[in-house]
Amino acid sequence: MLDRVFPCLVRDPADEVVAGWARVDPRPWAWLDDLDARIRSVVAPGVRVDTTNELVQVSIEAEAVYLAPGARVEPGVVMVQGPIYVGPDAVLRAHAYIRGPAWIGEGAVVGHASEIKSSVLLKGAHAPHFAFVGDSVVGAGANLGAGVRLANFRIDGRAVRVAWGETRLETGRRKLGALVGDGASLGCNSVTNPGTVLAAGVRVPALSNLRGFVSAP
Repeated sequence: MLDRVFPCLVRDPADEVVAGWARVDPRPWAWLDDLDARIRSVVAPGVRVDTTNELVQVSIEAEAVYLAPGARVEPGVVMVQGPIYVGPDAVLRAHAYIRGPAWIGEGAVVGHASEIKSSVLLKGAHAPHFAFVGDSVVGAGANLGAGVRLANFRIDGRAVRVAWGETRLETGRRKLGALVGDGASLGCNSVTNPGTVLAAGVRVPALSNLRGFVSAP
């Protein structure tokens, strides 16, 4: 799965920390099961803020937030339920809402009015406008168009299964969004159903409703 969805973690890893998680357990949804502990193992507790950041009108209610050097946080951002890691040169734009635990990798962008909940954004991932990313992993360089929703809860409340080829993999999770591959791009106002997997490099038109495994043509 990693080779087809998150090759950045296999070849010349773009994010060494998450690549380490992948070497121990190649199931991406398993990284979310204990994301709190994973982040705390590499980030010291408490709020650590790079002195170059100007946190004007920012609400930090989470007990453990780390902003790496070069990370930028615009006015109106809300961060709750840590731990939350914001990597080097990552940007949280005005009025983004972050519900930890969350890992926002180097150069990632969380845009205006976007919500990130219990998710991992790899290096250079973008959720720039009005997106919802719930219990998901978004690959390196992937882009979510305006209004994209990575839905994380089945309407019947059953555990989410992940589609891989003709099989359905049990995750044991009641909440699981999408695994969005490296360099994938979702058009505006698209929705992924819980457990959707997008291969690396997939291009999805606007207003799409996705489920199962979506491969590149």
